[in-house]
Amino acid sequence: MRDFKSGSGHHDLILGFNAFLPKGYAIKLQDLEKKPVNFMEAINFVNKIKAQFQLEDHVYKSFLGILNMYRMHNKSIQDVYREVAALFREYPDLLEEFKHFLPDTSTAP
Repeated sequence: MRDFKSGSGHHDLILGFNAFLPKGYAIKLQDLEKKPVNFMEAINFVNKIKAQFQLEDHVYKSFLGILNMYRMHNKSIQDVYREVAALFREYPDLLEEFKHFLPDTSTAP
C-alpha cells in the first residue's frame, strides 16, 4: 500500500484489491495514474493564468477570488469547478489543465 501511495506500485496487483473492496470503492486505473500536485506546478499554473489574462485583469482576480473562497471553506469543489469553467469558457485548454489541480472525488461513495 505504501508503494501505491507513492505511485510506484504494480497496477495489476493493486487492481487485485478490488475483489476485497465493497461496492462503490473500487480502485480504477485512472486513480492510479493521477499524480499528486506539485507546489511549483500550481504556482506555474497561476502565473500562466496571470500572463494569459494580463489585459483582462478582472478574470485573473476572479480566479484568485474563487480559489480563496474555496480555501476559506465558503465554496464546494463543485462550485469552484463550475465557476472556473464559466470563467475559462473560451479557453478549454486552461480548464483541462485546471482539472489536474482538483481533488479526486470520483471514488467517493
